[in-house]
Amino acid sequence: MNQADLEYAQRYYDSLTPASKEALINRAQQFAPEAGAKEIQRLASLPIAEQVQPLIFSEETSGSTDVGDVSWVCPTAQVMVGCEPQGTPPHSWQWVANGKSNIAHEGLLSAGKTIAATAYDLLTEPELIAQAKAEHQKTLNGTVYKSAIPAEVSPK
Repeated sequence: MNQADLEYAQRYYDSLTPASKEALINRAQQFAPEAGAKEIQRLASLPIAEQVQPLIFSEETSGSTDVGDVSWVCPTAQVMVGCEPQGTPPHSWQWVANGKSNIAHEGLLSAGKTIAATAYDLLTEPELIAQAKAEHQKTLNGTVYKSAIPAEVSPK
């Protein structure tokens, strides 16, 4: 990331609504609860996050995927990589327009490398697959998946 990338991201950040900027303050407080008000404000006003955010497990939905049905029948994983300036709302003009940027391209390359490295680990360490399957079964705790698609219309 270079100065031109930061200036590019700043223009997107500057176009955010006050509500989006307030959400960034709330997120900064969640990720850095020990930080003071001045540091929280600084973190929330950065056009690009300075650090990897901590992994937080929550019952709340943080996005959508197309693997819902699959995740009931086999272990699945998801990588989330920031490819846009902070606070850029999904499906907004900012989100779409940013897709041509160096920021987006670097994020996509990072995600691809993560997926490739994970695939390599799974192919070279089969015990990881066995562990994932065992964890999946433990998480399901005997729950059996039933598709929402009626059997009479389900493809054969």
